Amino acid sequence: MALCETILESAVGITNIADYLLFYLNSRRDFDYVELLKLSEPCDDITKVLFRICQQFDLRKEVVVPGEGRQERWDFDSAATQFVYLFRKHKLSDHCLDADELLYG
Repeated sequence: MALCETILESAVGITNIADYLLFYLNSRRDFDYVELLKLSEPCDDITKVLFRICQQFDLRKEVVVPGEGRQERWDFDSAATQFVYLFRKHKLSDHCLDADELLYG
């Protein structure tokens, strides 16, 4: 429901939403994201997909590490937001998330 914005993203967490989206796309054998994100093959590991998005869009954030000061890290939350955005803005295949229920319900 959070993927469709019927409940708040903050209730689920954007990374969990992105992980579900990846699971959903893979379970439907919809690998459009592979070409769009320039991956070498379909992937079922959301961390690898988010890392690729971070690289592709140069998504970084500055964090403070106790005892070490400020450091730059990949911004996985922004990457997850970007992945979900691609789905919501129809950059990935258009899907009815309830298709199974409608067909077999």
